[in-house]
Amino acid sequence: RRDLPPSTHSRLLIVNMGLAFAGAVPAAGVRGTSPVARCIQRNSRWPGGRKERRRTSVVAALDGGLAVDALRLVAEAEPDNTASLAVTGLTFFLTFWGIISFIKGSTKDRITQARYETSVAPETVMTQTMTHFTTRSFRVNREADKRPGVVTFEGEVRPSYIIAGLLLSCGGAALWGLGVILNLYLPENLQSAFFNYLPILSLPVVPWYWNGAARTEQFKIMMEENSQAANTRTIYVKGHREEIAEFQNALTLQPIEPE
Repeated sequence: RRDLPPSTHSRLLIVNMGLAFAGAVPAAGVRGTSPVARCIQRNSRWPGGRKERRRTSVVAALDGGLAVDALRLVAEAEPDNTASLAVTGLTFFLTFWGIISFIKGSTKDRITQARYETSVAPETVMTQTMTHFTTRSFRVNREADKRPGVVTFEGEVRPSYIIAGLLLSCGGAALWGLGVILNLYLPENLQSAFFNYLPILSLPVVPWYWNGAARTEQFKIMMEENSQAANTRTIYVKGHREEIAEFQNALTLQPIEPE
């Protein structure tokens, strides 16, 4: 063992060499044999005697050497473990920030504008537009915008149970990962089992989303004659990007790319 004095290690080395020598000596000793050899031969007659105890000490000393080698390998691998922890922490930080941004953006009004060019008669376009928005529970609000030629449709946006569950799951997973990272990086005296209950803090995400997603949404449309091409008209729309995509597909319109 490592805590034995140097003299004991010397004795163990001598005994180990003696045991190896004893295995090569015949059972019937010779009178000319040295006292050390005779002592080894005498001790070898009892399987459970001093020979076994000395061999156990030798094996223990060898095991101690193997333990030192294992500790040396761990020390050499420690820089690699530190680099791995750094990469893990950076990856978690980016993922955590992405989840927070996703939760914050779930209630934003993604209002955008688009324009289309069509040769369809204005009456047909307005009839198709009215039919499309009526089926989507929108109504015309003539008081919202009194500019000539502008028609405003309004509809109530309802929260989604699926999105609420998704936000709750994402928030819980992010906070659970935060607890794991804290217990991994903080000193041992600052680590706590309380960090395992951080996902409970994601519960307020549901009412926050529910209140923010319930709102009145507007969709504005205006159509004017195209002075550069005969029998063509330009349609201008403004609203939520998903509603614009649905309107474009329903009327089979091709958007004009901005210049």
